[in-house]
Amino acid sequence: FGDEEDEEFDEQDSPISNLKALVAGIDWEISDESMGAFLREVSSLQKQYQDDKNLSMFLKLQEAIGKYIKAKKAKAHPDAIRFVVDVFKNFETVLMRTDMPENEKRRLVSSDIKKFKEFKQRVLKKGVADEQKAQASACSGKPGAVLDNQEALDYIVEELKKTIKSELQV
Repeated sequence: FGDEEDEEFDEQDSPISNLKALVAGIDWEISDESMGAFLREVSSLQKQYQDDKNLSMFLKLQEAIGKYIKAKKAKAHPDAIRFVVDVFKNFETVLMRTDMPENEKRRLVSSDIKKFKEFKQRVLKKGVADEQKAQASACSGKPGAVLDNQEALDYIVEELKKTIKSELQV
């Protein structure tokens, strides 16, 4: 509110303004187009910041989670979008604060790597739990919401066996 000039970084001149807009867009809509644009922008920035290990690591995390979201779309883990936003915020902080000590930058990167590993474990556990539910559903005679080819064949064979047995008993 003072008469001081605002020396803040001009967002329109920011090399990451496109990525920022894409991250905000992902929060609203996950589509092949938006995820493709996000991954292209991340790839472009990876080339631009390849000499900075910290920034490069943030971008690799963004790429990994972006590929996951693009593959899973609406079935992606609920924390995936939040993770993209959090990693972007730390990336932006490290990029914009040129006076930030190197150990603080590494701490932020390490923190996000740790969160990524934890997220990956949650996704794997969820995937195993979903697979077990589908198998249990197939065994109980109830079709799962989504069956892969082998599960579908196994389900059909089991249903045919049940039908034949019941016909023979009659």
